[in-house]
Amino acid sequence: MRSSNFAAIVGFPRVSFLIVKSCALLLASRRLFSEPSSDSFTLFSRAIALSISLLLSFTLTPALCSYMLKGGSEEDTWLLRKLKKPYLRALDWCMANGRKVIAGSLGPPDTIDRAYPFLEQKRVAFGFPDILFGPDDAYRQLIAAQERTGADVVLGLHRVYDHRVWDMVDCDADGLVRNIVMKPVTTTLTYGWCCAVWTPAFSEFLHRFLGAEETHRNLAQLANTAHDLGGDLAVGVVLQAALKAGLLLQSVIFPHDTYIDIGTPEDLAKAVRQFNPPER
Repeated sequence: MRSSNFAAIVGFPRVSFLIVKSCALLLASRRLFSEPSSDSFTLFSRAIALSISLLLSFTLTPALCSYMLKGGSEEDTWLLRKLKKPYLRALDWCMANGRKVIAGSLGPPDTIDRAYPFLEQKRVAFGFPDILFGPDDAYRQLIAAQERTGADVVLGLHRVYDHRVWDMVDCDADGLVRNIVMKPVTTTLTYGWCCAVWTPAFSEFLHRFLGAEETHRNLAQLANTAHDLGGDLAVGVVLQAALKAGLLLQSVIFPHDTYIDIGTPEDLAKAVRQFNPPER
């Protein structure tokens, strides 16, 4: 296929989408200035986002398409090098100042709740970005268990090698969760949770839990280093509260799979050795 034909095929939906975005931007602008209301800020934000997207579609996207059709290059252009410098500095700052990127976050539950308007009617598959685990179809198994049992939350359990830094889970023979023990010094429990799937019922509970006066009154007891090494409000604390409130928590054990917490130097080194073995 000639490159011009290929560009035409790829470019046709892009041009069509540009027309749609242009119309949407014009309609949003008209409504913003002719019908001011309480949601004007939201509408203004969307108009700005559409404008930036439209600008990129007319400038950066065609340039990148042309770049790829010509075969690309292994070296950055001078313009790309100029653009990458401030981007990499900003990225380094964000990685080093995670709490400042989302101002005022109490921890992972609070960060999740920022997306509540988008999640309140959705099933959520949750995992920690610095924890690698198996099997590859873990979430598929959790979703199947949720649909089979009707549970509000389904936890994926792995055999834990250091219970002092993990949320341990007590469940019966059918996988029904009876208790969650946060980072116990000593325990007879074997499995801890690494991932979860939950329904809108738990998203609603989490939202109400974070907004409750009792939660803010007891925040010093809920968010501390005994529950989270960084002193944040831990997801396990919300799961404990959900259990006490009567929500149904189920579990799926992955007895033949392991996890690696690359948030720790030891496990990060282990992950490097495991996924990037030295050449022989």
